[in-house]
Amino acid sequence: HTLGTTVLQVSFWILLNSILFVVDIAGYPHWMFKYKIQEKKNNPVDRKRVFDVLKTGLFNLVVINLLFTAFFYPLNNWTGSLHTTGVLPTFWGARIPIILCVSDY
Repeated sequence: HTLGTTVLQVSFWILLNSILFVVDIAGYPHWMFKYKIQEKKNNPVDRKRVFDVLKTGLFNLVVINLLFTAFFYPLNNWTGSLHTTGVLPTFWGARIPIILCVSDY
């Protein structure tokens, strides 16, 4: 399950960000430019900078993501944090992740 989830997440990241990559490199479709955060800046984008960022992003996505998955899977298995279908956590078991999620960390 963990490897499948990682592959699915990586695939969606590549698919959705490739659309933005094409917009930055090719300059079309023009209707997407209205959704850019900095409309007048970096237009057109420096290709060398884009490919440097792409290399860094893919390295982080593939290598770092897989290393973290490989490291945290045994830890989650040891603490019993892995998902099992049809079993809900107790209130006391769910409160710590909720607190950490909404806190300022």
